Amino acid sequence: MEDVLKLVVDAGGYWYRQQDGTIVVGVPKDRPDLAEWVHNQLVALGVRHKVQLIERISFLTSF
Repeated sequence: MEDVLKLVVDAGGYWYRQQDGTIVVGVPKDRPDLAEWVHNQLVALGVRHKVQLIERISFLTSF
């Protein structure tokens, strides 16, 4: 599951686990193919989840 979630973050999305254990995944709107793939992977793993299409997130780091 970690590999699937890493791909989401690398694509500009996010994920988090709710208190009830549900994984919430935000996938950029311009990657509906990724959203479907993530959903299918999590179903296959038997993970309770929600996939949402979101605006792309940019992480800025300053030193």
